[in-house]
Amino acid sequence: MALDKEKIDNLEKLGIPLELVNRSGQMIDPDKPHLGGNQPRIMRSSYVPNTWKYILDNFDIKTVLDLGGGFGFTTKWFLDQGVECTLMDGLEYNVVNGVVPENGFVHDLEHGPVEFKEVDLVICIEVVEHIKEQYVDNLLQSLALGKYVLMTHAVPGQAGWHHVNCQPSKYWLDHMAKFGYTTIENHQKNIRQIAKEEAGTHVQRSGLFLGR
Repeated sequence: MALDKEKIDNLEKLGIPLELVNRSGQMIDPDKPHLGGNQPRIMRSSYVPNTWKYILDNFDIKTVLDLGGGFGFTTKWFLDQGVECTLMDGLEYNVVNGVVPENGFVHDLEHGPVEFKEVDLVICIEVVEHIKEQYVDNLLQSLALGKYVLMTHAVPGQAGWHHVNCQPSKYWLDHMAKFGYTTIENHQKNIRQIAKEEAGTHVQRSGLFLGR
């Protein structure tokens, strides 16, 4: 199945080379399939400003790391709220050509954990399922840069580009517990409900809000 004409026209308007896009319109690296997987546009299923505002209203969040944040739409939202936010993504095209190139850096989690300062919040939306088991510790050490973590995960059997580590929530909770994290139950429940109300299906389905 090839890209439809509307998607091709949109990509051409954005100046995105077609070889960097799969048939679903997701950004990819043809030689490194674990990179990319994001759309070069805001996706309502994962872009949840009301949910993020809830976190800002209830926690003292001054610094954020957007781990695997694609084109940087989440990063830009936090910056617009006056929060210091930095984008990390493994696909260089995303960082250089996204909406916040001056606030992002490139890092491939297969090469090691992110080397960055500790932050108040790490956001990691629809990323962890792309990380092979042998590199999970690099991911976990990177998530552990945050006092709080908001993350999602694909569930077993969930289809998607390079979904190589689809796991139940317990898998991620057990891993994060080794770094001292526990679920903040009441706020996680509220976060999922708010995400549902704004059509943020990824956060509604598997959003985990953790702290230590």
